Amino acid sequence: MYAKCGRNGDARKVFDEMPVRNVVSCSGMIYGYAQLFKQALFERFEVNDFTFTSVIRVCGNTTLLGLGKQLHILCLKLSFGLSSFVGNSLISATINII
Repeated sequence: MYAKCGRNGDARKVFDEMPVRNVVSCSGMIYGYAQLFKQALFERFEVNDFTFTSVIRVCGNTTLLGLGKQLHILCLKLSFGLSSFVGNSLISATINII
């Protein structure tokens, strides 16, 4: 809930204090950080192939398939698809989903 409201710090605190974590709680945290990435793009922060590689790696989870597809398209659109780092991350994410 905190992550959906953009309060990643509070979300992380609750997450760290959870006695048992599961795919739902992990996906919630990833969602919050993905929104932070989205905000960085919206505010025109400079991103590079290492930024995309970090975000794509978390998309190897099937619950984030839609986000992974969007990132793949964005990488191609911004010409990061030619980066070997990004390409390897996209391949790894795809293999993890299969």
